[in-house]
Amino acid sequence: MPKKLNKSGKENILLKKECVQTQAEIALRQSEERYRLIAENVADLIWNVDMNLCFTYISPSVFQQRGYTVEEAMGQSVDEVIHSDHLDMVLNLLGEKIRQIVSGDLYGWEPVLFEAEQYCKDGSLTWTSNNARILPGSDGEPVSILGVTRNIVEQKKAEEELQKSEAKFRLIFDHAPLGILHYNNKGVITACNDNFVKFIGSSKEALIGLNMLNLPDNRLVVALEESLKGVTTKSEGEYISTTAKKCTNAKLIFSPIFAKNGPVDGGIGIVEDISEYKEAELEKDKLKEQLHQNQKMEAIGTLAGGITHNFNNILSGIFGYAELAAMNLDNPMKAAKNIDQIIKGAQKATELVKQILTFTRKSEHQMQPLKIFTEVKEAIKLLRSSIPTTIEIKENIASKATIFADFTQIHQIVMNLCTNAYQSMRETGGILSVDLTEVEILDKNSVPDIEIKPGNYLKLKVTDTGTGMDSETLNKIFEPYFTTKELGEGTGLGLAVTLGIIKEHNGYIKVSSKPEKGSSFTVYFPVLENNPIDLVSVGEDQDLVWRGSETIMVVDDEESIAKSSCELLEDYGYSVTTFSDGELALKGFKESPYKFDLILTDMTMPKMTGKDLSMEMLKIRDDLAIILCTGYSEGLTKEEALDLGISRYVQKPLDSQTLLLLIREVLDQNKSNH
Repeated sequence: MPKKLNKSGKENILLKKECVQTQAEIALRQSEERYRLIAENVADLIWNVDMNLCFTYISPSVFQQRGYTVEEAMGQSVDEVIHSDHLDMVLNLLGEKIRQIVSGDLYGWEPVLFEAEQYCKDGSLTWTSNNARILPGSDGEPVSILGVTRNIVEQKKAEEELQKSEAKFRLIFDHAPLGILHYNNKGVITACNDNFVKFIGSSKEALIGLNMLNLPDNRLVVALEESLKGVTTKSEGEYISTTAKKCTNAKLIFSPIFAKNGPVDGGIGIVEDISEYKEAELEKDKLKEQLHQNQKMEAIGTLAGGITHNFNNILSGIFGYAELAAMNLDNPMKAAKNIDQIIKGAQKATELVKQILTFTRKSEHQMQPLKIFTEVKEAIKLLRSSIPTTIEIKENIASKATIFADFTQIHQIVMNLCTNAYQSMRETGGILSVDLTEVEILDKNSVPDIEIKPGNYLKLKVTDTGTGMDSETLNKIFEPYFTTKELGEGTGLGLAVTLGIIKEHNGYIKVSSKPEKGSSFTVYFPVLENNPIDLVSVGEDQDLVWRGSETIMVVDDEESIAKSSCELLEDYGYSVTTFSDGELALKGFKESPYKFDLILTDMTMPKMTGKDLSMEMLKIRDDLAIILCTGYSEGLTKEEALDLGISRYVQKPLDSQTLLLLIREVLDQNKSNH
């Protein structure tokens, strides 16, 4: 049987119970004190409301967040704290959570999260982030709501700024004058603006999600692939749209985007449509060429008197020696000498025509290694016959250096500078000096006022002792249409055009002048070093003349040319058939297309041009040798003629030996090719 406790034993048990209760109460009070200290010292606001949404507890941080004391805040309800715009949303969230708990659909302390503006004591609003939990009683029914509120004003400001920034970026992205796209590391387009859609020729819906590797233009694909390898790619050209119905002139930049850990994570593409710019450049080139041509015509007008004088002198000599030859027919030696002089006169006339055509011809500039000393001498010779004898020309052509240049434009520079110099001395006379020398520039400051690159230069200097210019005029001389000449005497294009040509040749120009002291124009052209090219003109070895036995067709509407050519060729063994126009020649050719070994035809003829005749003949026989001769034609360039299949395209007139040499060369070459 159990042992009975005595009185003292019972007392001990009671004391032990009381001790345990005291310790539990102490532990509870300590725990409550810890939570109270936490609640009252954290920046977040901790609160508790009953099911009527009245506060039963609120932490002191309510003062920092909304400006209320604890006592003032305890007298409020939730609907007085939450802004009216957000109150219904908060009540609905809490009500739905309570319904789920009551119905048993929800277990545990799952939070209600919401953001809402709350009223402050001073009437302002503050943004808050809230985490609320429904607390159940012992029977499981909700009895209160415990929540934590954090002030997120700074976060909201940051979000607002971010939204503004994104909106601004989106505005720039959508309305940028450039096409912009973003693509991932597989080449798939993730975003693009309207200008890119316009460039590609599709729709935004069709492009988003499109893999650019499937685009029709291979250059776009190459640019994309390079960027995905981590290489920024820049290109320019005509790009094909996705519909392949049009090409767009554009500049492209494809640039990779790298992830934080290094690999390429996609890229950005920028497209600039430069179609209008290209059209403007073409128009600019046309205007530039027109300026050049106007300046040439101005100079030709200045030289017209001298050219006429030269031609009259040449013609007088030809007529004189022709009459002497006729008078000396019974004296073959004298007649032969007279005929030699006639030939020399004709050659002089030919050279004069070539100079005029060289200077006035509208043609593509052909940059090539050139020794310009001959051009300078020819220009001076042409000028000499055009200016008064009161102006003395002194020339010092000391250099035969080679530069990379277009001979027509060099001729134009020399003529323009010399013409300006002569006009400044027209009334008073004086000295016009032309020097062509070489100079080595050691430092970019070697020539005052112009920053010239160090190197070897060919220096062309044109000096006059004329009226000169003051500093104000000197500052304007290269402006288009600026002129100091009287009305009707000049266009003011000369020096502007000259400056443009010099720049095209990578050259420099320096001008010095003083009133009544004359002017000096110095042009520097870079010397072409170690040039192995030595151009030899056709007919230079004029002693070499080949005979032949082939059959040649001569087509020329000028009877004297056709007859003289026929007689010359027959004297050297060729069989010759002549026609006076292209239609008759084509008819004769069609009758016996394989009878002729070579066609020698003029360019400008009635009924059918030499070009059209050549094209029709080549349709019948593509192996036919054709020499097309022109006096002056803008309808066809040498390059275009060769592309058509014409063997040679040459300038008239040709002397006998040059013509025979050319015919033999073309026939032999044609045989070796076929």
